Amino acid sequence: MDKHNSQETGSKGILIFVAWFLVAATVIFILWVFAGVGRCYQAAVVSVAQFFAQCLGYTGWQLSAADFSRTYLGNLNLVPFLALAVVTPIRLSKRGKMFLIGLPILFFIHVINLVAHFPFWFHSSKAAKLMIDYTIGICGMGVPFAVWYVFARDLPWLKLRLEKKPKRKQGRPKTKRKG
Repeated sequence: MDKHNSQETGSKGILIFVAWFLVAATVIFILWVFAGVGRCYQAAVVSVAQFFAQCLGYTGWQLSAADFSRTYLGNLNLVPFLALAVVTPIRLSKRGKMFLIGLPILFFIHVINLVAHFPFWFHSSKAAKLMIDYTIGICGMGVPFAVWYVFARDLPWLKLRLEKKPKRKQGRPKTKRKG
């Protein structure tokens, strides 16, 4: 009976976490799309990506031909990352590390994605197309959750149940009798 109650409490805790995650993700999404946070973030990504594209030899004309005005919608993987980071019950120091490690990784993935568009657009590069598909398609969706898991893996409801629990012996423990 005690085991059942602890599982029920754990399930209730997960449901509360998911509910708070959905609320936080909704608020962050609204801020991202309608309050201009996404546009500001994307402006930073575009300027860094254009710098690297210039280093690769792309001209000012080629850079200006690229329209990145609505690409902030492609960086929505920051929404679940930020929501997870905000609502996960971990120490503040771990949360800070999660931001300090996760945000630069995601920023770098977004920059790679935009830089890869230049050879794809101007040279029809298949390698660049693969880079676009994998950086934002696969890595972009998996990295926020992987970074979150690294910092949240100590939570009891995230622990993998791989090890077998030792069996308890039935009956009374043996005691030594005095002589």
